[in-house]
Amino acid sequence: MPATNPNPGQRLREPAGGASTVNPTASGEISITVKKPLKGTATYTAQITGSPNRSGNIVVTEKSSEGAQTQKQGALKGDDVSTLAALIEDLVSYPSSDSEDIYGLDTELSLANPEVQWSNGEADTSGTVREITDESKETFKEAVDTILGLVRRHAKQDRAL
Repeated sequence: MPATNPNPGQRLREPAGGASTVNPTASGEISITVKKPLKGTATYTAQITGSPNRSGNIVVTEKSSEGAQTQKQGALKGDDVSTLAALIEDLVSYPSSDSEDIYGLDTELSLANPEVQWSNGEADTSGTVREITDESKETFKEAVDTILGLVRRHAKQDRAL
């Protein structure tokens, strides 16, 4: 069934892989979440929101084995947000799985823009099982590394809980 666009001025495309057609963000805004581990209670979560060519925000939450929680925050430049928006476009066609760690990183990556939402930890809505190539695994790893690199460089300010 084709998606209905709640914002007629914005184009929605049919999703591929584990992507679902939703409108989860404000106009033009992207949302990226990296969570570790892939399954179970998160001990590390990095959330990035922003609009291409405008600044973005980062919030990092870490939980210790004793249950203590810390948060850091930071800001991204518009160029960095634009780079991340391009990552979303590249990855939303990748396969996903809610039952196994198909990329081998024990990391969940969730991506959203006004047109599509995708997570490697959700069921693949394409209905077909697709083999993950070494190239796809490497591209996924590079995307996670790029995101976490930006987070490490920019999320340095402690945030009150």
